[in-house]
Amino acid sequence: MRARIIVESCFGNTQAIAQALAEGLRAAGASAEVVAAADAGALAEDTELVVLAAPTHNLALPSPASRAQAVQRGGQAPAAGVREWIATAQPLPNARLVTVDTVVPGMFSGSAAKDASRKAKARGWRAERGPSFLMAGDHLRDGEVERARQLGAAWAAGR
Repeated sequence: MRARIIVESCFGNTQAIAQALAEGLRAAGASAEVVAAADAGALAEDTELVVLAAPTHNLALPSPASRAQAVQRGGQAPAAGVREWIATAQPLPNARLVTVDTVVPGMFSGSAAKDASRKAKARGWRAERGPSFLMAGDHLRDGEVERARQLGAAWAAGR
């Protein structure tokens, strides 16, 4: 299986999840590449799995305004992210696209994964919403990186 994980991360937490997903995929025999959304470009025709990973900002995918806010809080935000990649990427008819996010849990947390899945479907992708990885303040909760590794391995096994 050939997988590409397209990630947007401002504080490194979503990047850690993307790397762990790739590690799990590779450990189970898949080819997995992690690339920043701003640099992702077009996909190879033989890509079977596309994973979009983004932090949840203001209940949805990051926007230029929310990225600017992240920078003001000490983060490093790209000029373009998953939202922009979805808007320009050409769907691959045989690729599975899964969205994941990092989120601070709560009643009004929203989901970048849900927003990305909806946007990708509207552009013609065969998209599904994957899990949210939970934050504890400014860092990932214990066990979330390992959960991402296990999920990558499960995807490589066809689950």
